[in-house]
Amino acid sequence: MARLVWLGAWRGPGLDISLALTIVGYFLTRQLPDGHTASACTVMGFGLLIPAAAVADVEGLPSVWRRGPMVVLGEWSIAFYMIHLLVMRIGERLFAPYPLLPAAQALTAATAAFLVSLVLAWVLHQAVERPARRAILSRIRHPATRPTPAGA
Repeated sequence: MARLVWLGAWRGPGLDISLALTIVGYFLTRQLPDGHTASACTVMGFGLLIPAAAVADVEGLPSVWRRGPMVVLGEWSIAFYMIHLLVMRIGERLFAPYPLLPAAQALTAATAAFLVSLVLAWVLHQAVERPARRAILSRIRHPATRPTPAGA
């Protein structure tokens, strides 16, 4: 699909329809028996959504993902991906004595885990990702000069 976008040959649905199919697929996962239902229900939606978003981006079409807060969250997404499971596992250990929280408390705990993950993602982005990116890009832009061999 990336190759189709690259070649300008993508003919799939636009961003709105792709997003709708992705959401429908996500909610269908609960309706099917166990197994690979999450993959089966979401792969088509995401398979259409990602290239549709890429085409919208390349063509400069309006997109919710190109607005300020979404761009910032996109920049933090790798760090969020790396830290959220750790935060959830720590939360599971903290709440192990209370396996079935009432809905309001469960929502509060989930919101707290999300916010803690988001703050930690910001810290990782600022303290690790950005400095590493600058260091890597500076080496690419200004490669170290190699010493010339003696007699050359």
